[in-house]
Amino acid sequence: MAAVVAVHLGLGGAVLADTRWTGWAVDFVFTAAVVKIGVVGSLAVRRGRRRTG
Repeated sequence: MAAVVAVHLGLGGAVLADTRWTGWAVDFVFTAAVVKIGVVGSLAVRRGRRRTG
């Protein structure tokens, strides 16, 4: 597991070091964060409805 994290961090650092890819990398991370927040939020809302319903 630690090796996978290290590889991703190394790849991310290499992509961010190249200015041609910085915009793409930032956009990808931002999009992934927004999608994750949306999915987790919708699951929390559904779970809350089940308890009170």
